[in-house]
Amino acid sequence: MEFTKRPTFAKIDLNNLRHNAKEILGRLPEGQEPVAIIKANAYGHGSVMVARALEAVGYKRLGVATFSEGMELRNEGIKTEIHVLNGILGPISEYCSNRLYPTLFELSQLKELSTYLNSENREFAADLKFDTGMGRLGFTPSQVDEVIKVLKQTPQLKINYVLTHLAKADDDEEFTNRQYTLFRKLRGIMTDRGLEANYCICNSAAIVDNRFEDYQFVRPGIILYGCYPNERHAKAIDLKPVMSLKSKIISLKTFGKNSPIGYGGTFVTERESVIGTLPFGYADGYPRLASNKGHVLVNGQKAPIAGRISMDLMSVDLTDVKDVALYDDVTLMGEDGKEIIRAEDIASWSETISYEVICGISPRVPRVFEGL
Repeated sequence: MEFTKRPTFAKIDLNNLRHNAKEILGRLPEGQEPVAIIKANAYGHGSVMVARALEAVGYKRLGVATFSEGMELRNEGIKTEIHVLNGILGPISEYCSNRLYPTLFELSQLKELSTYLNSENREFAADLKFDTGMGRLGFTPSQVDEVIKVLKQTPQLKINYVLTHLAKADDDEEFTNRQYTLFRKLRGIMTDRGLEANYCICNSAAIVDNRFEDYQFVRPGIILYGCYPNERHAKAIDLKPVMSLKSKIISLKTFGKNSPIGYGGTFVTERESVIGTLPFGYADGYPRLASNKGHVLVNGQKAPIAGRISMDLMSVDLTDVKDVALYDDVTLMGEDGKEIIRAEDIASWSETISYEVICGISPRVPRVFEGL
């Protein structure tokens, strides 16, 4: 046995991250810049290491979801501009002193920030978000005059950019067009009212579709990590998966025909079968819905998942895998020989999306960084 710890880890290939980051930069029209979205621990990849890698290739702005995510980066020495997408949820002074720029989407937040800056005679910056069709966070278009009124009363408040979020950019062009039209109208109104600001609409899908128009910023997320927003995007941009999942066979047994495997016996051998057990389960973030559907790779060969995935373990059918042995390496996501399993594949087996697959990899799975 060559290992002394649980042989399960997520390999994070920073060279592939840099490749994707440069692919995105190469698509941007002159004058446009990315705000790299690294919320949720950089979609499960490790926000601090990802931030450092992006800084090194010229990214100047990062987006996180929460104050605590922003503080983790600041505490690790990240100097880059950080935007907090979920607004102000805590003392305003902490956002200001740590240069964490909130995305404002409620009048109460905007007014509270205005009052604070006026009383402290302090300058700060924030972003404004309008809802053009997502039906989630954002000022309504009817609130634009009131938003501008508050801003004019607060000269200390600089607006980094005004943004909206596309709800169906990956699969509904007509709906997306309506959002673009409404956002253009909002920009026109704000410009006519004297608000000078930059604008941002493109998410990952819109970036791949080259829907830049003349807005100044874009917000790449999932494409940084090598996943495609939609299958149709696979031919439009060259992305490399950043995360792979690795483990080993820790048990190898031969079962006779008609042997049930795992909880509930949902897999029953149809012949004499070689079954391997892996120390990777749903507590590690591998979706239970992939039970009896997906496969892993062993020695460059596919091995079907056999039975229900449990909390810490899963079983795979190795009967047709040549030269298999105890403690052989296993790839649950990534490349092995000529075969590859992408996050999109696991998502398909699990009736979900690649975002959930990579974000869901548990903190108890060590991240091993390659390409430092």
